[in-house]
Amino acid sequence: MDDNSVNFIETQFNLQYPTPFAISNVDIIHVRLSNFQNCFYQQRGGVFKLQNTTLYDEGSIFSFNQAMSGGAVYCEKCHAIFNKTQFTNNFAQNGGSISVNGSSNIKFFQNLVQNTFAYNNGGFINVFTQNLEQEQAQTQSRILKNYIIPNITISENKNLEENNLLQNERENRAFYRQLNTLEILSLLQITQQSQIRQTYAYNNGGAIYVDSNDLNVEIDDLFQQSSRSYKQMGGFIHSENSRSISIAHSNFTQYQSASGSFLASVGVDTGILISNSRFDKNKEFIVPGESEYSQLSQQDSFGTIYVSNAESLLLMNNQFYNNYYSKILDQPIEIVLLIWEE
Repeated sequence: MDDNSVNFIETQFNLQYPTPFAISNVDIIHVRLSNFQNCFYQQRGGVFKLQNTTLYDEGSIFSFNQAMSGGAVYCEKCHAIFNKTQFTNNFAQNGGSISVNGSSNIKFFQNLVQNTFAYNNGGFINVFTQNLEQEQAQTQSRILKNYIIPNITISENKNLEENNLLQNERENRAFYRQLNTLEILSLLQITQQSQIRQTYAYNNGGAIYVDSNDLNVEIDDLFQQSSRSYKQMGGFIHSENSRSISIAHSNFTQYQSASGSFLASVGVDTGILISNSRFDKNKEFIVPGESEYSQLSQQDSFGTIYVSNAESLLLMNNQFYNNYYSKILDQPIEIVLLIWEE
């Protein structure tokens, strides 16, 4: 982006509009079946700004929210589980729906992401480490120890009371099991039939942008359709720095960028494993109102996967279809890989 574009964007997000929920140092926030929409003009987090906090969301909808960083959620040194959550039509300069700063543990189960945009990096989520005090390890025992199961109101009807008790016990057990999976290591996990559709970034990471040395990215059983970075790298995911990237049992289609139309990784010592997944780049791809970028999508300078300076790259049992270039290359995959050894 040029300087004028950045200045214009910054004028649209006024500091006088605080985020609706600014929460710090809370062990557990449990949100269920809520609808958060039309929250905008926030600096950090269109809906939630979380610091040193754990969030568990079940079945909520975040739509038409926007902020400078994290269109719906801004998370700083926090843990979060999103279970059957929907993120639609959110927008930000970085992290169209979510922005994460510092060592955090973020998990997505059976989520739907659709039509989320970023002017700069991370059409869906932006994970980075910047301007934080020295991070202190926070154990999951502290989180679980302070979680108190809500009291159940006793009904006069015995059958109704027993049914409510059983239902609450089931929900609490499931909640406890998921919280128990939170680890100290920095993690971004997307799994269990999650879907990511129509995500776009102007610069890097059409869906996911990461720049955090200790971050592990795990993607499993994901369906992706239509992701693009218009100007730079990583049509679906761009890793500036990360510890590892693992992708398995997933289906990817319609991803585009100038370099690394699906994945671009340029950080030193990143371990990358991609297995049992299908990649189909050039099916019909239409973005209404974006005709001015039609030429960019035809000018890929590197292939579907671009990897530089990684510790390792391992591809196993994948299928690549329609990964071709109309102007420059005629190859299904172009990989630049440099392995560093001490």
